[in-house]
Amino acid sequence: MELIERYALRELSDVEIERAEKHVAKCPACEERLQEQVDSWAAMRSTTVAAVRKIAKVERKRTAKP
Repeated sequence: MELIERYALRELSDVEIERAEKHVAKCPACEERLQEQVDSWAAMRSTTVAAVRKIAKVERKRTAKP
């Protein structure tokens, strides 16, 4: 996995974070790639959270005592 992708997913050590941030500050292509990764991650997270909430709601209704 690329450093930029791992940065977007918050999977880097402090040293790697500093290295990535310095590079992104100087590289427009990587800055754009990082923004794409962050946007993609946020969209996936939103979709996943919504699905989990829906499943939990259905499960609560299913197991609710009459």
